[in-house]
Amino acid sequence: MYSRKGAVAAVTILLCLAGIVAPLLPVATNADVAIHPVERSVEAGSTTEYKVVVNDADNGIGSYGLTISIDDANVATITDVEVDGNPPSSFSNVTIASDGSSVDIDAAGTDTSQSGPVTIVTVTVRGKAAGQANVSLDVSSVGTERGAEYHLTSVTDATLTVETAGTSENPADLYYVAAEVE
Repeated sequence: MYSRKGAVAAVTILLCLAGIVAPLLPVATNADVAIHPVERSVEAGSTTEYKVVVNDADNGIGSYGLTISIDDANVATITDVEVDGNPPSSFSNVTIASDGSSVDIDAAGTDTSQSGPVTIVTVTVRGKAAGQANVSLDVSSVGTERGAEYHLTSVTDATLTVETAGTSENPADLYYVAAEVE
């Protein structure tokens, strides 16, 4: 009977430990990553921003590795990148290609919103010449703040249309031109 009490005690201890430790273990979940907005227009010589967003995050974003590329550096180039989530500078690396056609971004130790769509990167793009360029996203990894890897269900790219300066149909631009005429 003593061995039965010992076995019951051991099982009870293991169940208690499982109840304490299990919630601390990383849990991988599904998420999709997208560049927002999917379509954007800008005049040559002007800049615009794209955001890289992890949709359906449910454990925050603690790390990520990705590359953003523009397929025609004659039409547009990447000029700046803001890494969101405030990673320590020693835990983030941003490398923009010399021709502005791509940027490699790696970050760890980030602290973000725990759920919903979470912006992880903001990229500034400058229109150079009239035309259209694809803005592509290649995600090597996205992890939770607890260290689990998200299973990516989709990755969505974007397009940029660069218009000749002065041809924008943005209502704010039209108002500005009309205000100058008066």
